[in-house]
Amino acid sequence: PYKCSECESSFSHKSSLSKHQITHVGERPFTCGECRRSFRLQISLLMHQRIHAGKNEMAFLCPQCGKNF
Repeated sequence: PYKCSECESSFSHKSSLSKHQITHVGERPFTCGECRRSFRLQISLLMHQRIHAGKNEMAFLCPQCGKNF
């Protein structure tokens, strides 16, 4: 298991720990090209971008490709 040095959280995959550690540093690497708002997670940015595209209806948003279904 991979343990976070900042809190009690532990993860079975190193990639999960890496994603979690962003919550401690406040890093927001994903920025909206329309309004410059930034997000910690890519999926959060993709959901936000639907506002600019006029797609406010609830739909499945694929975290891999960003397409709605």
